[in-house]
Amino acid sequence: MGFERCDRLDGRVAVIAGGAGAIGAVAAIMTVSPGVVDTGFVPGRGPDFNARAAATIPLGRIGSAEDVAVAIEACITQLRFATGHRIVVDGGRHLR
Repeated sequence: MGFERCDRLDGRVAVIAGGAGAIGAVAAIMTVSPGVVDTGFVPGRGPDFNARAAATIPLGRIGSAEDVAVAIEACITQLRFATGHRIVVDGGRHLR
C-alpha cells in the first residue's frame, strides 16, 4: 500500500495513491509541477541554456532541486487540509 510510480506522461512521472481506498484510507492528492530546474542531470544544459531559460522567467532565474523539494515538503507538512491541487514551481513562467 502507498504510493507507486505509473507511466511517464509528457515527460512527467504520474504518481498515484495505490491501494489507499482498499484499506479505507483517504488520500490527499497534490501535484508539484516544476518548470526549468538545474539538476545537473541533463546533458547539454550549460550556462548558455540556463541564461536563455532564465530570461523567460519573471523571477529571473531557473529553479533548483531545493526549490522543488521545498514545495513537496510544504505539501506534506503544511497543506494538511488541501487536496486536488497543482503547485506550480516555475518562477512565474506559466503566467506569461
